[in-house]
Amino acid sequence: MSEIQRTAAELREQYALQVTGDLERNAKEQERVGAELAVLQEKLTALRCDHDMLTSMRQTLSGYPPPSRAQGGVAVVPTPRQATVGPVPTGDPGLQPTAQPLAPTLVGLVRDHLGRQAEPRSTAEITAVLAAAHPARRITATVVRTALESLVARGLAARAKRGKSVFYSLTGAGRQEAGEDTGA
Repeated sequence: MSEIQRTAAELREQYALQVTGDLERNAKEQERVGAELAVLQEKLTALRCDHDMLTSMRQTLSGYPPPSRAQGGVAVVPTPRQATVGPVPTGDPGLQPTAQPLAPTLVGLVRDHLGRQAEPRSTAEITAVLAAAHPARRITATVVRTALESLVARGLAARAKRGKSVFYSLTGAGRQEAGEDTGA
């Protein structure tokens, strides 16, 4: 074998080793970036859910006037009236309205349902159970997800992602609050 052929073979071997090393580094970098991307994608999904929930809350609250200002710049928030369902007083003193408390909030229903579950539940599962249990209410997956995210934001529920599905369960604080509300 001539000197030129031997040098060419050595160069090919060096290049092959270098390319093999580069491929290994590239594969490791792809793995690292893929893991970072998965974490960022999960954060982005959570932020989008939070954004949707906050947008919904802002729309709900936009009908309420801002708190009035008292002297000294201290906010004075008016005391809410006790909400009741029943006949509207007509001015006839002989008629006494029968006060019934309002139906429980959807957040309360979701929290109570999760409190009775031993394992985490998906939004679809919770929606199906609550819609069947409360046919008079219009319960959709979107509003259930908003209620769930509200519980997560308050630290009363935890969100766990399994594959592409998201499951929710109550935290200790959520179970304690659900127990206090139901009198258990």
